[in-house]
Amino acid sequence: GLSGYRLLLIRKSAQHKFHRELSLPQLKRLLYAQGHDWVDTSIMRRNGFAVLGASNYEALFSMLEKGRVDAVPRNAAEVIPESLLFTEKDIVVEENWVFYYPTASYFFVNKSNTELATDLRQGLQQLIDDGRFETLFQTTFGAQLRQLELDKRKLIMLENPFLPPETPLQNKKLWYYQPSISQ
Repeated sequence: GLSGYRLLLIRKSAQHKFHRELSLPQLKRLLYAQGHDWVDTSIMRRNGFAVLGASNYEALFSMLEKGRVDAVPRNAAEVIPESLLFTEKDIVVEENWVFYYPTASYFFVNKSNTELATDLRQGLQQLIDDGRFETLFQTTFGAQLRQLELDKRKLIMLENPFLPPETPLQNKKLWYYQPSISQ
């Protein structure tokens, strides 16, 4: 569920537009860019945000650089590496806000390969149960998450109407939680 934590890439000079006292209706009136066919676009629109759909990845950052949009939401795993790619264009990670909606990542295998599906499910469950998954997660994402200081940001909870009903939201071992985020 880490990709459900969305941070904003913005022009450095636009940080004032995202001050901490901004209301939710004011945040919704800003213009965001996402891929036109991304589920994130539909989620944000369903939650009342103004989203401009881009035809390709590069167009997102071109629109941002030219001031045609206010922000490009990116997930917590990709926002820092992407901001580093655009440093010379004064594109930075916004400082005050984090959006969140539940979303899941799945492995898909050929439906006739039930043995592989079972092996993957059991192997991943064993990694979770014995703590190796958490160790790998922290090794991969821990430093980046600490750098993002999610606990100091204001959280905007979004509904995800596209999440399949069988998504195991109640299984806390399967989800990344940042419990001390401001609301």
